[in-house]
Amino acid sequence: MKALKFLVALTVLLSFSCSSDDDSGAPSNNELILGKWQWTASTSDGTPVELDECELQDTLEFKADGEVTSVSHNGVISIEDGTLECVASATVDAEYTIDGNVITVEIGTSSNEGTIVTLNATTLTVSYTYEDNDGDEVTTVVDTDTYTKI
Repeated sequence: MKALKFLVALTVLLSFSCSSDDDSGAPSNNELILGKWQWTASTSDGTPVELDECELQDTLEFKADGEVTSVSHNGVISIEDGTLECVASATVDAEYTIDGNVITVEIGTSSNEGTIVTLNATTLTVSYTYEDNDGDEVTTVVDTDTYTKI
């Protein structure tokens, strides 16, 4: 389930865009997103979501060829001394495109979009909206994930 949320977050990240109304030579979103980003914060409908120490090691790596790699981590407790070790538990490769502030991530036949809220040399924040059906009613949920460039 965590890997699925991370993939959705990745998809959302890929749906961000920024406008470049001037010719100041400032880097575009397509240039700024390149590199490796580490998950640092998350909210759901504005309420902070606590990330565990292993989730805080999850990364996204955006490449110039339109590919993105998501690596999620799970904790493994040592039987010998009871310490927690975070290990990479899932690696997923996908394709992404950025159009304005919308990032689209495609994994096989599945496609997800998100809105880039912030993208600069050090911070990437992506927001994505989805419908949650709890059985009795459908509600709209807005999740936001923040990443720091590493």
